[in-house]
Amino acid sequence: MRHGLFARHVCLIATALLIYAVLLTAATGIIVSFTPAGSVHSEATGINLAGTVAGNFVDGGGVIHGYLRSSSSTVTVVDEPAAGTQANDGTWIFGINDAGETTGSYTCTNSSGNVEPCGFFRDQYGSFTTFVAPNAVRTWGQGINNSGVIAGGYSPNEGGTIAGFVRDTSGNFTEFEVPNAGNTWVIAINASSQVVGYFTNDSDHGFVRTSSGVIRTFDAPQATHTYAVAINNNGEVVGYHVDSTDSNAVRHAFYRDSAGNITSFDVPGAGNGDGQGTYATGINAAGTIAGYYTDSNSVSHGFVRTSSGTITSFDDPNAGTQSGQGTYAYYINRMGQIAGSFSGVKGQVRSFLRK
Repeated sequence: MRHGLFARHVCLIATALLIYAVLLTAATGIIVSFTPAGSVHSEATGINLAGTVAGNFVDGGGVIHGYLRSSSSTVTVVDEPAAGTQANDGTWIFGINDAGETTGSYTCTNSSGNVEPCGFFRDQYGSFTTFVAPNAVRTWGQGINNSGVIAGGYSPNEGGTIAGFVRDTSGNFTEFEVPNAGNTWVIAINASSQVVGYFTNDSDHGFVRTSSGVIRTFDAPQATHTYAVAINNNGEVVGYHVDSTDSNAVRHAFYRDSAGNITSFDVPGAGNGDGQGTYATGINAAGTIAGYYTDSNSVSHGFVRTSSGTITSFDDPNAGTQSGQGTYAYYINRMGQIAGSFSGVKGQVRSFLRK
């Protein structure tokens, strides 16, 4: 069961004090590699203002577990108590807020007796609340804002289309789909409960949904495919796209301001081959963008781009330098700290924090 309103108010006060404290410290650019004990594969899936990194790892038996790594390097393994324990079963964290609350999915048995994902909310004390979207056979929480509002996805039938939802702090669901979409993929939510993602019909297109339910769709200029993957509290969106002018499926990053104006950019050194290019994956309130690019040898490197357009690339020291290896920066907090993953020289995938 969730703690009451008093506990949430206390947590919000504590969070405000924490924000004041951490604002005194800037990002340093120091990279720390880590992986939970017993992990054979780990990936970061978020970072909050305190520098807590959320992610998932696979153990030696093929079971998936969530993890939380604090700024003091303490790693907490997160398992929903009812999650399956067979290979490919387990618990996945997909979103974390500044209070340390998380959301994601775990393997459960649905009403038809099939093992499918169910959603969960985990509070900062470690208590779980599970949920399933109305009439859904598959449900997962994808993002959570500082008010505890969750955005995610669900499917109403086996093998059916994907739709989005917003779940408020009382557990009420609002389901939605982009009109005429085949699938609606929800990726992130901000403090104003604006939801960002992409949808498919004849191609892929970005969308932003306001808290009142208005959906605005968009495409990057000359794009055949547009993927919106992050939104900050100012309503600024980043992602990547494929141009119609490219002979190969080269990726280009984009930034969309709150008025809807789109700027595309490429990191110098990004390749022009199929699957190569630049991916913007996170943006903070200052407009600083994190992401990664893949060079002409298909090796990936992290980057950070300031609001003025200055780009700094970086690599985890343990990242491999062969094709398909490298550094992948995914998430950035208000302090400019970045969480991501890297593929090592032996192909192992581990997590990192760029402080």
